[in-house]
Amino acid sequence: GFSLIGIKDFNYITSLDNSRYIVVEENLTMNDNSFIKWLDDEDYIETNYEDIKIVVSHSSFMQYEINQFDNGHIEIWYSRTNDLGFKEIRTLIEDINNKRIVDYYNIDFKVYTSKENIEKLKKNRDEYYNKELDYYRSNNYNECFMH
Repeated sequence: GFSLIGIKDFNYITSLDNSRYIVVEENLTMNDNSFIKWLDDEDYIETNYEDIKIVVSHSSFMQYEINQFDNGHIEIWYSRTNDLGFKEIRTLIEDINNKRIVDYYNIDFKVYTSKENIEKLKKNRDEYYNKELDYYRSNNYNECFMH
């Protein structure tokens, strides 16, 4: 069994220090139809970069996938990893020994591109979702399962 005696002495940590993050860059091609699906809280950062650079920061407890389709649509999927390896188990044990409860499931996406591209990405995303909503409404769906 697991004892909760002394749990009040633990520190709850919601963000990881930089040494615990894996940082990966993905470079994608911008076109007139590009937008990013399934990510509501992306951070757009204005640069002089004419294509799209997505920087992903995550712990080894998370996994992600970025797909760009021929029509320019970009989908980002992320979830908890299914397999905990030796490193993750060691990290859990160290944190428990150091009286830390850690939220390992943070994942952060930053989108770097030009101001014009940011505006186009957001406009294309809004148009796509409005078309989806119109479709659901015109077909009398009671619920819309949009992300």
